[in-house]
Amino acid sequence: MTLLASSINRVRRMDPIRVEGRIGAVQGLTVLVDDFPVVVGALVAVCSAGGERYGEVIGFDGRRAIVMMLGQTNGVRPGDRVESVETQPTVDVGDSMLGRVVDGLCQTIDGGPALYDLHPQPHYPDPIGARTRARVVDPLPTGVRAIDLMTTLGRGQRLGI
Repeated sequence: MTLLASSINRVRRMDPIRVEGRIGAVQGLTVLVDDFPVVVGALVAVCSAGGERYGEVIGFDGRRAIVMMLGQTNGVRPGDRVESVETQPTVDVGDSMLGRVVDGLCQTIDGGPALYDLHPQPHYPDPIGARTRARVVDPLPTGVRAIDLMTTLGRGQRLGI
């Protein structure tokens, strides 16, 4: 996919209207945001004195949105601004990521060169129908003998880690 096509896809995923709310409370790694009408799964930015941090809307408690932070909540306080970033979060992927180390937001943390030729894929894609998937026949060794012995995994098997 070309750089232009990737940029066009990114623009299509952006929210046409920026939704903002204010932090009402902080409980551990979750933040309660007052009057914040966004969908569950939306990526949001918490703008505090410590800088911009990201989180994901995981539910609602009355008129408050519950946001699970993707990092620490140190420095976040009631009244800080929260704004929507993407209603359908995606991650940019491509062959340049092979062998690289990235964080939860797909930012490189290994000190290598910048990633290139990336295209967006949804965080939560629709599952492939069971009848259209290929059969799982080849074992997938993990290198951990206890796992390989007790719960053998197969190449192509859906896993939750």
